Amino acid sequence: MQSHILYCAVLFILSTSFITEAKSPSVSQTKLRYSNDPAGGWVPYAITDDPSRPGIFNEIVPLLMEEANIQAKSTPLPIKRALVELHAGNLDFDLVNPEWIASHDKGNFIYSMPIIEVTEYLVSLHSTSITYVSLEDIHGELVGTVAGYYYHDDNKFNRSDFRSESEVILGLGKKRYSVAIMERAAALYWSDKHDLEISFGPIHSKGEIVLRLRKELQYLMPKINQTIIRLQKQGDIAKILSQYLD
Repeated sequence: MQSHILYCAVLFILSTSFITEAKSPSVSQTKLRYSNDPAGGWVPYAITDDPSRPGIFNEIVPLLMEEANIQAKSTPLPIKRALVELHAGNLDFDLVNPEWIASHDKGNFIYSMPIIEVTEYLVSLHSTSITYVSLEDIHGELVGTVAGYYYHDDNKFNRSDFRSESEVILGLGKKRYSVAIMERAAALYWSDKHDLEISFGPIHSKGEIVLRLRKELQYLMPKINQTIIRLQKQGDIAKILSQYLD
């Protein structure tokens, strides 16, 4: 009787283990899908017109996946379309600052440890007579933004959406609005390209960029986090940043 019970218990454990493995494929068997923006507007984080310098994110993500032994395929999609596909389950992950999505649904995703830090500012023309000294100054105002981007307080201002940071800076130059929200390096790059003098106001958001992964793939997160830690300790991420931000 005891041997029969022991046999059944062992059989149950083996069966449970088999079911768990069936639900969670090995890391190397998993093929992830993600997107990069074909507009390449978020310089220096994403660039499309220079294969030798694809941008910070376009270097970090392939390196991270290769080092983690995870297969990942990139599909060029506009940011707004990529978000739709991510929430529909047709893409598996993206990079995001959780602070950006404070007022949006986080329920279907889990987040990695921090990868890099990004700071966004209120940006205006240097010649403007309007001074922005606090975030409350944009409440109720028309603000230059990128379509598909998250802004944690966009219920407090009116968005003027454009496809890229380049178009947002051009909108400033044409005085379609008096202020925009943008990361510093991108704002400097595009203001120089379009020959516009800009000024930086207060910080709009400051936080860590993480990898946002669909919850059904959470078995991959320990490996992803281990790889992030290793790449940071080895200096690989710092090296990529220095090539673009220095």
